[in-house]
Amino acid sequence: MIALALERFRFPGSNVLEAILFLPIIIPEVTIGISLLVFFSLGLRLII
Repeated sequence: MIALALERFRFPGSNVLEAILFLPIIIPEVTIGISLLVFFSLGLRLII
């Protein structure tokens, strides 16, 4: 129902609501990226 409301109508706060709906899609990639960055930066410090 929220998707239908976002598609048909423009109302105050619709951009915020749309961003909240996209968070579960975006968060896993960000988490993996940060963890890989930390892993490889620490790994290089241990080798050198």
